[in-house]
Amino acid sequence: MKILLIGYGKMGGAMVTRWLASGVVDHVDAVSPHAKDKPALANLTPYSSIEEWTNAKRTIDLIVLGIKPQMFASVCPHLKPYLPSGVPVMSIAAGITLKTLHDLLGDDHAYIRTMPNTPSRIGKGITGYALSDEKQKSMADSLLKDLGLAIQLSDEALIDSLSAISGSGPAYFYFFAEALEKAAINANLAPDIAKMLAKQTLIGAAALLEETNDTPENQRTAVTSPNGSTAAAIRVFEANRGLESLVNEAVAAAIDRALALGKIQ
Repeated sequence: MKILLIGYGKMGGAMVTRWLASGVVDHVDAVSPHAKDKPALANLTPYSSIEEWTNAKRTIDLIVLGIKPQMFASVCPHLKPYLPSGVPVMSIAAGITLKTLHDLLGDDHAYIRTMPNTPSRIGKGITGYALSDEKQKSMADSLLKDLGLAIQLSDEALIDSLSAISGSGPAYFYFFAEALEKAAINANLAPDIAKMLAKQTLIGAAALLEETNDTPENQRTAVTSPNGSTAAAIRVFEANRGLESLVNEAVAAAIDRALALGKIQ
């Protein structure tokens, strides 16, 4: 399979890096003003513009739009005349609906709307997706399952909710790791030890959750001895439903922002 990636950012780059490494994709043409400044990647050819790519007369099986949602209204009309007719288009942009893709790029393509996350780069990601045409399911599954778990959503609107959990979720995880590291330093541990403790504690906890296939609640309870030191810490998190309320508020804010990004002006 040959792919045209338009917009060579972190998420698009993570996806094609994984696909090329696993062999599910044979070659990637990457179009971005800064594509040629990126580190060289085997079986990836960079192009500075869609015009340069068109002049190269390449054939492709899939177009992946890795551009920011704020750029769709200005970039898509420029791209439209250059995109090969009949080639499916996959979008990884938050908030951009299948209808918006169709309105901007026309009837010549089937559309795959996805929301991956950055662990996709190592095959540990999760991607939610919706299709404009079920005929594209086989292609979507082949590519997205190579990135990790893939979930087809029957209600496209749920992608915004999924985005706020798994799409943004790695950032929440890293934010907590930062806070844990800083707390370790405040508890008089050396910075290098604090970093090691925060990182390995979260890696180990996540790995145990995966291996046991248990619930987070059960795993938390197993660590929390009654009236012990862990219980004292959990009580702080639970005060006035503090952590739970904060997470709900954060997820709601992410959903609202995704919806706002999808409103093409």
